[in-house]
Amino acid sequence: MTSGRIDADGAAEAAINRVLEAEHKAREAIARARSEAAEQVRAARLRARRIEERADSRATKVRAACQQWSTQQVAKLHAEVDELRTCAPLDDVRRARLEQAIEDLAAELSGGAS
Repeated sequence: MTSGRIDADGAAEAAINRVLEAEHKAREAIARARSEAAEQVRAARLRARRIEERADSRATKVRAACQQWSTQQVAKLHAEVDELRTCAPLDDVRRARLEQAIEDLAAELSGGAS
C-alpha cells in the first residue's frame, strides 16, 4: 500500500506543479497583455495628439484666410462707398433720363407700355 500511496502523492504533486506552472504562465500572459495594452494606449494618444495638432493648424489657416478675405471684401465695400460719395449729383436732364429709363424698364418687365 505504501507504493500506491507514493504513486498517489507523486501524481498529486505533479498535478499541483502543473497547476502552478499554468498559473505562472497565465500571470506572465496577463502581464504581457497589460504591457501591450498600455503601449497601444500610448500610441493611440500620440496619434490623437498629432491629429489634434494638424486640425488646429488647419483651422488656424482657414481662420486666417477667412479673415483676409473678409478684410478685402470690407475694403472693396469702403472703396465703393467712397466712390459713390464722390459722384457728381444728377442734373435735371440726367435725372429725367434716369426716371424715364426706370419707367420704360418697369413697363417692359410688367408687360405694359410706357
